[in-house]
Amino acid sequence: MENLRPIARREDIVVQEANNELLVYDLRNNKAHCLTETAAFIWNCCDGKNSIQQIRQKTEERFDSKVNEDFVLLALEELNREGLLETPIETGFAKISRREALRKVGVAAMIVLPLVASLSVPNTALATACCFGLPCTSPAQCTPPCTTCSGGTCI
Repeated sequence: MENLRPIARREDIVVQEANNELLVYDLRNNKAHCLTETAAFIWNCCDGKNSIQQIRQKTEERFDSKVNEDFVLLALEELNREGLLETPIETGFAKISRREALRKVGVAAMIVLPLVASLSVPNTALATACCFGLPCTSPAQCTPPCTTCSGGTCI
């Protein structure tokens, strides 16, 4: 694993930051993913240059908290599962329950777990979702299915 340098998938992906989380829309399979702040940070570190150990060190520095390698591997497994890495990697977390994974990671409550929540979006919803990307200054200016004004844009 020392030589492993994961690469985040960027093709056919739309990204929007929102409240310390990252919303990632996968155009290939019409899925929206919400990455926690730590999962987003780790995903952004996956540039093909950083090793697992380097990502671990950067995560410790960014969140000012001790992080073990399993913490990074858990994040990579979550990203793997949702197809957000260029090449799938074997993390050892694929065949164990989330409870077992959390026990293995042994994270203190000081840092948010690197989780990815996903939602499938039907194609018909995309056709009617002309609100995405429209400029706004408040959520009231966004029409359904958009319900949030983030960074001056309806999402």
